[in-house]
Amino acid sequence: MSTQRRTRSLSYDASQTRRIDELAASKSIPSNFLEDRRSVYWDWNVPTYTGKTTEFGQYFLTPRQETLYYSKRLHPHYLENRPSPMWPVSSAALQGTCPQRIERLSQAKEGHPLYEPPKEVETVVSDRAKRAICSARVRTLAQPKHTYQRDAETPSRNLGSSQSRRGDAEPSNRILLLSQHKRCHSSYEPCREVKWDVSRGAMSAMATDRIQKLSRPREGGRDNYNPNAWTVSRAALTAHASPRIGELAAPLPRKTRTKKTLATTA
Repeated sequence: MSTQRRTRSLSYDASQTRRIDELAASKSIPSNFLEDRRSVYWDWNVPTYTGKTTEFGQYFLTPRQETLYYSKRLHPHYLENRPSPMWPVSSAALQGTCPQRIERLSQAKEGHPLYEPPKEVETVVSDRAKRAICSARVRTLAQPKHTYQRDAETPSRNLGSSQSRRGDAEPSNRILLLSQHKRCHSSYEPCREVKWDVSRGAMSAMATDRIQKLSRPREGGRDNYNPNAWTVSRAALTAHASPRIGELAAPLPRKTRTKKTLATTA
């Protein structure tokens, strides 16, 4: 079975080699091929107009092209620039009057009636504010906030009977429960050390027959190696592809196009 597969693959390669040789050949030049101009410079010897509209190989300008060749002319009623930038104002314009609508629109927009301009950087304190006297409530609010901590600086501060009882207060059971730190899980195990001690049971353990069989290297791996296993036989070298294989190797007819050549001039 393997010999048949090799024969088929080699026959297919031989047919592909012939196709590659055909595609690798240089492209032939058609018999009626016209060579391009050898110089990049244009031929300025323009022939005269013969009266025909179009003719291959003739270069001329049509009457329309000759009309477009000239620059655009100015309009006959075009007036040139004024002699001076100062335009004289007519007497009718000097005596003219505008209606009330135009006078109202020409006035500047007024600001809001409640608009106040921004204050200056330096605020001026009035004399009345200088002579003002604050009330008892304002003085109470102006004093700093008192703290009820007993420290060494204020040992003689009288905190009152209600405040003195705060030191004797005891927390509730809920507060004591919440104040305890979170405990580890019941099945938590700490990290092992870097060096593990091998137990006596592991040191005296014996591998099973299956493990010993799997641990052995593969037998007969290098002894049965044949370096000439991929040699090609003479029959495979002289094999030829069948007509069906040659038909399948050929390109599709719809993808092959004939080269277009220029028509020969009389």
